[in-house]
Amino acid sequence: MMRIAFVLLAATVAMPAAPAFAQSGDDICDILTDEVRTANQEVPLMVDDYTREDGTLVSCSDKTVNTKLTVVVASSGLPAGWREQRQNELNALYCEDELTADGMSEGWTFTQTIAMPDGTSLTLKAVCE
Repeated sequence: MMRIAFVLLAATVAMPAAPAFAQSGDDICDILTDEVRTANQEVPLMVDDYTREDGTLVSCSDKTVNTKLTVVVASSGLPAGWREQRQNELNALYCEDELTADGMSEGWTFTQTIAMPDGTSLTLKAVCE
């Protein structure tokens, strides 16, 4: 199964292969909830020099999965183009994984909310083309 773990910048956490979704929406919810419960046992977790993962929330009623990340350096300390790179990595993470790609086709939304040191936040949504 897929391990819900996320990286803001260059590296993406490797995840085991995920099974295809079962038939019902309840099955989808159960799979995602179990995966997130397991992943959340390891947070907070520094995933790179810039980013701390603070946990992931699943809302079965809203069909959403949101991971909370915190950037621990000033925005000026981030590499040029980090936001675009993060969006591309987020898309690849979810669109190339069978579990989450199937979830998106069933109406699930996968996002990351990134808290910045200046108090602002940014929410990115995975988009498959």
